[in-house]
Amino acid sequence: MQGSAEPAATVTLRDDTGATIGTATGDNAGRWSIPLPDLGRDGATLTAVQRDPAGNVSAPSDATAPLSFQRPTIDAPADGAAVPSAGAETVVTLQVSGTPGERIQILIDGVWTGNVHTLGTSPIQRVTPGLPDGPHTIGVRYFDPATGRLGSVRTVAFTIG
Repeated sequence: MQGSAEPAATVTLRDDTGATIGTATGDNAGRWSIPLPDLGRDGATLTAVQRDPAGNVSAPSDATAPLSFQRPTIDAPADGAAVPSAGAETVVTLQVSGTPGERIQILIDGVWTGNVHTLGTSPIQRVTPGLPDGPHTIGVRYFDPATGRLGSVRTVAFTIG
């Protein structure tokens, strides 16, 4: 997110819960920029407040329009699915779709697998390593290897057993 403030003013960006998203300092022309992290939810709004070098604090800016993050889609397993156990370690087939040509990362129980996958015009299928019985999550996010930027995570929960 970017905007303008007084030169050398500190800008604090907050979400609609009041949590600080980031801070930046206005350059000589007052321009500032704060990268938006994964907020983990759609519909959030943001406001900015500036503190000038003399310590004066502005009123919050008008709230942004509700944010919507672009995420890949997890086609399988379904959220809340019960996956039959195959014993001590069950392999789960994951099906993901999204913008063709984009790269994604897959997270199993919140941990990135270390692999980057490229989406095509048809959904891709991947399998998990063997997972024990019990609750699990799979998440996917867009990933730009050139910049290292990560997209917002889409997650499904399922249970093996």
